[in-house]
Amino acid sequence: MGPGYFPVLIALVLAMVGLIILFKSLRSHAAAIERPVLRPLVFVLAAIVVFALSIERFGLVPATIAAIVVASPASREFRWSETIALAVGMAAFAALVFIYALSQNMPLARF
Repeated sequence: MGPGYFPVLIALVLAMVGLIILFKSLRSHAAAIERPVLRPLVFVLAAIVVFALSIERFGLVPATIAAIVVASPASREFRWSETIALAVGMAAFAALVFIYALSQNMPLARF
């Protein structure tokens, strides 16, 4: 056994599992795949972009709040009171974990 033995063995096992899944899917009669719902996709991707663009400029807390506010309309059961409570709670939790517990070098808030 050389250094490439284990990766080759894993690749063969994964290929066998893939072939088994392929043959099972060709034999079964599954329901048609539904069209994707675009509303959640757009809002969640927009929230990721907002967070990425705002974390260095404004800090962790405002970026977290902005991302949650942007992502919340993805749900049809969206309520402002719940969104604000979640945003403030998640921002506080993120600050506790990343800045105080893990000592990450990022600003808490910058205006």
